[in-house]
Amino acid sequence: MCDVTSGEQLPEGSAALLGAVLELAVMVARAGLRAVPPVDPPAGLKPFMRFTRRAPAPALRAARRVLDTDDDFRARVASIATEELVGDVGVLFAARPEGWMDRVRSLVEGAEGDEERLQGGDRKLERRLAGAESAAQRAEESLARLRAELVASQTALREERRQRTSAGSEVLRLRALVDAHAAEVRTLRSDAVGLASRLSGVDADREDLRRQVAFVSEELSRRLGLDAAVRDAVGAVDRLSGMLHVLVDRARLDTPTLPSTVPSKSIRKRGEVGPARRPATLPPAILEDSPEAAAHLLRVSGALVLVDGYNVAKRKWPDAFPSELRERLLGVVGAMALRSAATVHLVFDGSAGSTHQRRTGAARVHVTFSPAGVEADDVVIEMASAAPVRQPVVVVSDDRRVQDGVRSFGANIVPVSAFLAACGAALR
Repeated sequence: MCDVTSGEQLPEGSAALLGAVLELAVMVARAGLRAVPPVDPPAGLKPFMRFTRRAPAPALRAARRVLDTDDDFRARVASIATEELVGDVGVLFAARPEGWMDRVRSLVEGAEGDEERLQGGDRKLERRLAGAESAAQRAEESLARLRAELVASQTALREERRQRTSAGSEVLRLRALVDAHAAEVRTLRSDAVGLASRLSGVDADREDLRRQVAFVSEELSRRLGLDAAVRDAVGAVDRLSGMLHVLVDRARLDTPTLPSTVPSKSIRKRGEVGPARRPATLPPAILEDSPEAAAHLLRVSGALVLVDGYNVAKRKWPDAFPSELRERLLGVVGAMALRSAATVHLVFDGSAGSTHQRRTGAARVHVTFSPAGVEADDVVIEMASAAPVRQPVVVVSDDRRVQDGVRSFGANIVPVSAFLAACGAALR
């Protein structure tokens, strides 16, 4: 035999010793086909893969050529070959360490003349082949397990890489969020600095406002004190005015404007020219029949107010008895007189034959009944005509005859509704 690698010739008698290793090479090629994934056998051994039992001589010769030329396949066989399986010569032939040829010659020479060993070589070879096939089967199973573990490891590695990629993306996303939050924090800090600056300005403005409020409060207190003083002065003036009116009323008691009985012949006829009295002037933009005009006329100092008693009372209390009408109207007019600077006369139809006077506060309210056979309207007209020319006269009545009669004497006419509205506080 010729060694393709070294070019040396194997010694005679070594062929019988190589049968086990060649059988093992064929088995390894077959086992590769059953691996997962399968491993293709060398090209020289493919025609013999269909044999399931002991390889024929052509297969062994092909295995010898493959082992001489295919170093990778020979390494696979050498990883399985042991002395028990292929003998010392088979192990050396598969592994081919340095000086392996000399050791093969030595082993062959030592085996020559050992006839018993040669005779039992076939049996030993069969045992070795059986062991080799079992070892090859175990090796292929181990190889399959290793390949399966490799596939699982590769799958786990791919999953780990995918997770790493996903984790990397998540890290990038989180970093972006952190950067965004950091930018927002910087913005908030900047805003906080601006707000702090504005708050300092607000505090200064607040202190300034406090000083202004304190000044205004002091000024208001001072003015309130002045207002109180003014009110006291006004009150004193009112009291003085009241006293003056009392004095005037006392003086008038000595010269009454109307006797206890008024003869009908003394009443002037309508159409006669009366004294040259002018009606009291109203403030601008106030209508003469308005409550504002009535309130103004009732406050005219020294004015003579003539009230057509039943004409006014029946307008307010249409269902009351005459005595109740007089008492109610007297109460309302008395309350009004407290705020008035005028002298008030209530004139009623009747035959009482006397003039009643009732003092209410700083003014007097006079109650007059018309004489027998004379209406209260005529008494009101006569009193308006008899009043001093310089004294303002105010007549309260809705009676057209009364209004026409007193108008010729320069009296101011107040409608009943306006009078009642001016007395509104006392009517509640």
